[in-house]
Amino acid sequence: MTTSQELGLDAPFAVYEHVGQGADDDAYLHALAVPRNSGAQARIPVLGPPTAAHHAVEAVSTPAPQRSPGQPGAVVVVSPPGSAVADIAAALAESVGGRHVEPADLGGIGRACAGARHVALVALAGEIGERELAAAQDSLWQEFGGGDGGHLGLLTGVTRADVAWLIAKGLGLPHRSAPQDPALRVWSALESLERRVSSRVLLAEDSRTSVLRPLLTEQRWRDLSLMTHGRDDAAIFNDMVVCAPGPLRLEPDDPERERAPACAFTGRCYRPGVEPDQVVKAELILADAVFANVCMSLRVSDGLFPARYLLPHGFVRGTAAGFIGSPMVVNGSAKLADVFHACSAGGLTLGETATVMNDHLRHERVDLPSFTMLGLPWARLADPDPAAWDAFAQLRAEAGTHWGAARATALSLSAETRTGRALVLATSPRSAAALAAVPGATALPEVDTDDVSDLSARARALGRSMTNLDDVPLLGLRYSRHGNVMNNVRAQVTSLATALSRAALAGDIDRLTRRLDTVVQAVERAELGLAEALAQRGVNGIQTFNDIWGERFEYDEPELSGEDCPYCGRALVWQRATHSVFGRLRRTATICPRCVVVIDSDDASPVTSAQLACEESWSRDSSQEVTLTFQLGPGHAAGSTVAAAVFVAGAEKIGIGAAAVERIRPDAAGTGRLTVKVAVSQEARLHQEYVRGLVVAEGTVVVVTRPVWVRPAATPVGIGQRPVAG
Repeated sequence: MTTSQELGLDAPFAVYEHVGQGADDDAYLHALAVPRNSGAQARIPVLGPPTAAHHAVEAVSTPAPQRSPGQPGAVVVVSPPGSAVADIAAALAESVGGRHVEPADLGGIGRACAGARHVALVALAGEIGERELAAAQDSLWQEFGGGDGGHLGLLTGVTRADVAWLIAKGLGLPHRSAPQDPALRVWSALESLERRVSSRVLLAEDSRTSVLRPLLTEQRWRDLSLMTHGRDDAAIFNDMVVCAPGPLRLEPDDPERERAPACAFTGRCYRPGVEPDQVVKAELILADAVFANVCMSLRVSDGLFPARYLLPHGFVRGTAAGFIGSPMVVNGSAKLADVFHACSAGGLTLGETATVMNDHLRHERVDLPSFTMLGLPWARLADPDPAAWDAFAQLRAEAGTHWGAARATALSLSAETRTGRALVLATSPRSAAALAAVPGATALPEVDTDDVSDLSARARALGRSMTNLDDVPLLGLRYSRHGNVMNNVRAQVTSLATALSRAALAGDIDRLTRRLDTVVQAVERAELGLAEALAQRGVNGIQTFNDIWGERFEYDEPELSGEDCPYCGRALVWQRATHSVFGRLRRTATICPRCVVVIDSDDASPVTSAQLACEESWSRDSSQEVTLTFQLGPGHAAGSTVAAAVFVAGAEKIGIGAAAVERIRPDAAGTGRLTVKVAVSQEARLHQEYVRGLVVAEGTVVVVTRPVWVRPAATPVGIGQRPVAG
């Protein structure tokens, strides 16, 4: 454990000055209002007596700044009307040459802060909740989203001393020395991670007390990201819990016992098996900035528990000059944590960092854009390092455009193929402007959305295929292995949605690619099996497909289609039908008085048209070329394949060969063709026969038919010759 000497508990303060330790805070306010164009001009005031965290920060700080404090630009400091810390807000504004405003409603904060680069919202925890924070975030987005600035930092705490300490940590950040190891990722929500990251990563198995406690409380980090399960009072790891007060037991008459957690009554953590020494107070974690990718990690008031138990207040009392969390339930995005680390190392201010993260989420909707930064918004963790952006590509997103996990994954796949960078950062005009001001981020390769395949369309096509394949028995068609095949496909297609989400959140694009390929192959095998079963049934008999499903469907009144038969020119009639029980199943038979059912289609099929091309008169002892041409509608996923076959009804009984089923990849326009050679033997029946084409696309069946006439061979077969086998 860190000793008192290592924390500097006995050393005098050279960077920070504790003033106003009483009811009269005038000395503190006067010291805070001193202009700070340079961090070396005066000691940084702290309100109240020294704490262990104050000593810990002093111990890693020097009177002369370790790096340039940067320029905050135009600053507006906001406090709610009648706030108990309005005087602190006014003094802070004076110190940086900014404005202090008190808008009547935080929903109007954007207009009140027009022209500001950074916005500091100063309030006690009891004066602001998630409703006010959401209103402030939305107002700033409306005012600044299409331009530049409006980067928010929330300065809050349970007491005035908490607010003053959070301000002091931000003002003193340039004075801190650089840690030996700058970044740590504690991602216990992930079991594994295939891609490489630029710093140490602890996943689920390694997130144990024996590993985590010394790393978090005995070693200091510049930027620390936590991605784990939790709620507003705790971040939960393998066998360890981080919370604000520790297992704090309350007295029986304490009024906060009404909504207190279990430890208030027992003195022990509510999690079974977690001993008191496995509970770490948030204020003991040594980090300059923390990103808590944890559910409800930024409840500052009116949470599930009283304020003293809420997680962010522990970090406010500790060493972190910046704490980013969300008051909402989150999915936990590793890529968002990567953005945090890149912004930290890349020289952005803490306020700009939160802006870049939220504006990314306004377009890539894996989480709500609800992350708020506790701390001075113009404070920076490091001088710009161009290498911080080596893994990123940029997508300049248009206002109003957004996408989910499938689109996010498709963008990453495209970016990795074209640029070698799989992490795609969606930027708004204001976040792009913030990035443009730092080296390295200005040269981010850009992703062209026009070249990105629609992975969402592919995934949903797989879902439609599964649904339609499941429906095949309802049409009256049963074939061997259907049940086993579909159980396998169903499990894989269902898991694909989870894989898409995890790929977007964790950035494991290679794993998703393998999963997608596996599912596509499973669906293709299932469709191929259906096509083979139909083709085999077709060459063994003369029953049409509409004979099979017709017994289970109710027919509408026939109607003229307004189209002519492609084979004989007669008027075509549509015969539509609906399943007697499952009304969502509808089929249409297009009937010619001469050629019979020329096309039998599923209303849910992506096949919009299909036709057979061949000679109408076939000779014995010949090879006949037949071409099946079909067209897919625009809703069909580009690049996917369909199963197709050409055969002659009852071929095995009449001496005509049958072609095998093949998978066909339509062209970019959605047109597919299958050309086969059909062997007509010397013994072929001299009669009128039917050639059929079959297309199985997205699990639906479309059958086309045309008549042909088999005639005697022009030249008799010579002695000793054998007819061509089918």
